Amino acid sequence: MPWLALLPALLAAAALTRGADELVVAALAVPALLWLPGRGLARRLSRDPLERAVLAFWISAILAVPAVLVGMWTGLGGAGTLATAATLTAVSERLAVPRAQRLPWSARIGALAVLVTVAGVGIAWRGDMARPLDAYWWFPAAESAWDDGADTIPPSPGAGWSERRPIGWKEAEALRLVPRAADPYLLGPSQGPVVLALQAPVGASMRVGDEEIVVQANVEESEDEGPVARYLGKGVAALSLRRKLGPGERLPLRLSNPTQSVVYLLGGKDAVWALHGEGMLRFVHYYQLLNMVEQVHWARELYGDRRVTDVQPPLPSYVLAAPLATTNGELPTANIVFLLQLTMVGIAGVAAVRAWAPNAPWIASLLPAAAVAEHGKLLLEPASAMLPDTLYTLGVLGAVTALARGGGAYTGYALLAQLSRYPGGFVAAVAGVLAGAPRRVARMLVVVVSAACAFAAVGHYAGSLDGWVSTVWWETFPEHWHGEGDPAVLLRAPPGSTASG
Repeated sequence: MPWLALLPALLAAAALTRGADELVVAALAVPALLWLPGRGLARRLSRDPLERAVLAFWISAILAVPAVLVGMWTGLGGAGTLATAATLTAVSERLAVPRAQRLPWSARIGALAVLVTVAGVGIAWRGDMARPLDAYWWFPAAESAWDDGADTIPPSPGAGWSERRPIGWKEAEALRLVPRAADPYLLGPSQGPVVLALQAPVGASMRVGDEEIVVQANVEESEDEGPVARYLGKGVAALSLRRKLGPGERLPLRLSNPTQSVVYLLGGKDAVWALHGEGMLRFVHYYQLLNMVEQVHWARELYGDRRVTDVQPPLPSYVLAAPLATTNGELPTANIVFLLQLTMVGIAGVAAVRAWAPNAPWIASLLPAAAVAEHGKLLLEPASAMLPDTLYTLGVLGAVTALARGGGAYTGYALLAQLSRYPGGFVAAVAGVLAGAPRRVARMLVVVVSAACAFAAVGHYAGSLDGWVSTVWWETFPEHWHGEGDPAVLLRAPPGSTASG
């Protein structure tokens, strides 16, 4: 019955008001926002079940733009966005046409394999799915503090701790310490180096002797690079301690926010990887942290004073902004969005196999599931799941499938790929040339260039065009070519090679 399509939105609202876990709310809210609003219209536009599924996502992704704007303009935030999505779902369901083509068994097997694989990825990496941003860290001394091979005798926790949990394969390799008061202390004997890491809200501090560390949202590791975004509301700061304590000697700690702080004591490199393996503090490079936080940050800005994300094509930020506002969440919500996108990529892959090789043996329909498994592992494990690459891949797959089927869908999918990642239209054009469809490529390029010109006109009117152009240039060349921006060098040899200097 059509009204059942509104059930996930109602359940998501109820789960949020009852304070349910972010992952649970996201599992309900994401399909309610990014699949159900377009389902009815997708069923009217196509009779192919595979294409219907992918179209429902794309239509919902486009409808996420007005849903976010309504939530922002009304001041209702996620509640307004969810209500708008539910309204659009009700309207869309009124347009639905229930009849659909019957899929061959090979395509059914392929689609089922994709669903099972995505479910398996979510279960296998459930710890990574649920992990928030403040459970990731990077600290230079964690890579260099113990390189000299010096013996380390870590201090012991004294009074003032409500929890003292050893982590690791050897006893007390790492300690997770929860303070009971603002002035807990450690006890000697000890001999450095050891690392103390503070996990707390941004702005919280810990003083150890003459040294003080502060949890920062933007951390400067190098003067040449300046501050690099790393965290949102909570994060991690660390220091390397080389002090020697005698037996029974106290080392006091001063915590500015003890009720929301956790202190980790690391006595060697094995401790770093013990915490990593337990999933308590995943050790990743600070540019990896930048990749994770910036997607969430840009999406959140759309409910503030920003209308269009000027650091990447706009669509991915809207796709993420709608569920983020609904769940009041961050990385776990983004990971659920990624799983939905991963499902759509797999189904689009099965559709591409069916379109280009309808007589291939049934085992060929399993290839998209295998690709989805690898893609999911590679992105979830380093936790860069919400990079726009998955959305862009879905657009390119749609364009490739449309080339085999004919019709005007090729241009639409190529435009969606372009709105998701800067190379989208170019890659779709290459596919069209290889498929022997130069006229369709020409028509598509006219549409993509026209859209870019319209976007530029809006940017010029808003006074943002210079910043947008600079960003496009940076993300297209220097960022991905070791800082090189000279086209002559890029054409002559790969940056960093002997030929390029």
